[in-house]
Amino acid sequence: EVDNMNKEQEYIKFWTSIMNKIDEIEKEYNNLSDENKRRADGVRDTILRAHTFVDAVQIIRSQMN
Repeated sequence: EVDNMNKEQEYIKFWTSIMNKIDEIEKEYNNLSDENKRRADGVRDTILRAHTFVDAVQIIRSQMN
């Protein structure tokens, strides 16, 4: 039972961390120019169509080259 509680706490902590990162990203996104918002939206849409996490990371890395 304690092990299950620890796993649940770990899981909740993971999603809390993700939400905090999303909040930071949203603030940065809101500061982008309209042109860069459109560019970022296109990349976001491509990432959302990715089938694996690795694919998504590769898409993000390609934006930095």
